[in-house]
Amino acid sequence: MSIKEISIESLDAALWLIYSAWGVGKTFSLGTLPGKTMIVLAELKNINRVLGWAKGKYKLYPLAVIEDGETRHRTYDEFMDQMNQWLIQAQNGKKPFDNLAIDSLSELQSIYGEKVEDDTFERRLEEKDKTERMFRRPIIERFYKPRDSYIPLNSVMKRTTKMFQRFNWYGINVICTSGIADNIDEWTIKEPFLIGKEYPSLLSGYFDFVGYVTPGKNVYPPVVQFVSDGTFKAKCGDTRLAKSGGGELNWEKIFSKLQLKEE
Repeated sequence: MSIKEISIESLDAALWLIYSAWGVGKTFSLGTLPGKTMIVLAELKNINRVLGWAKGKYKLYPLAVIEDGETRHRTYDEFMDQMNQWLIQAQNGKKPFDNLAIDSLSELQSIYGEKVEDDTFERRLEEKDKTERMFRRPIIERFYKPRDSYIPLNSVMKRTTKMFQRFNWYGINVICTSGIADNIDEWTIKEPFLIGKEYPSLLSGYFDFVGYVTPGKNVYPPVVQFVSDGTFKAKCGDTRLAKSGGGELNWEKIFSKLQLKEE
């Protein structure tokens, strides 16, 4: 058996997470990414309407597909297999793209969560003594989420995020978008809209940068902040970008600020 050490080929690639209320401009900003971008489209929306101005700079990998006339989402295994294929290309010196964008991480988790619900329900249906009661309360029993169902969902999200990190080894930036948690009030720290406790608590460990996005003075372009003032969750893994705190949500400008090499 041959074992090779992992070679980090590029210092400038990172794992990014930006979050905001819906409709602020996160998806629009993906058109400012320099180079070629693959967008994993988890949300059911016409992204070409938003990014038509950047035509030719990006390709789409939609998670929703039509099979035998029925719409379904690609499975966890299908998505992981596709990412492995992209990584093999990069390993062989043929980077398939410069940036991988996940739009959005919130919706990707929701897709996985629905599959966990379905699998949990099917497992419970196999318990014959409960079947009759389930059919008396089909909606409640089908979508009830027992506490232990969060365990596989957390595991799936952690494995998926670790796969994202592998793209950085080959100089490919990974940018994830997310909505903002809806339980926000004046006393609550703003944070990405992600289900559960374990996975959200690990975000600062997985991601090199976590940015909070708000509308700009003229609504667009929006502003992203990678350094928190205590009212929102953020992380900045670069000293030069940390000094500026953030700025316009334009990826070409953001990347230009990064400290790529030791001076």
